[in-house]
Amino acid sequence: MESLFAQFAILSDQALCENNLEVEAYKAWAAMELKEIKEMAKAEYDSLVSVAERDRNMGKNMEKVATFAAKKYIEGAVNSAGASMRSAIKAIFSL
Repeated sequence: MESLFAQFAILSDQALCENNLEVEAYKAWAAMELKEIKEMAKAEYDSLVSVAERDRNMGKNMEKVATFAAKKYIEGAVNSAGASMRSAIKAIFSL
């Protein structure tokens, strides 16, 4: 009976060691998965930041173009109004 208890104790210790080994292996696998997920998330974040920065610069350039076009439109409208007034004044004085 003593030998059965001794054998049971040995087998229990082995099972505990194997269970600890399994838990440690799972922890290592989970750590590797977490590292890979973090790297993928960082790469995606960097990509999104890059796209956002490029779009922001494009927006700035489009704003400059729109401002330039608006100034040219206003300049043309003022010149047209001035020409109309000069023409009207000439017409009045030529009567």
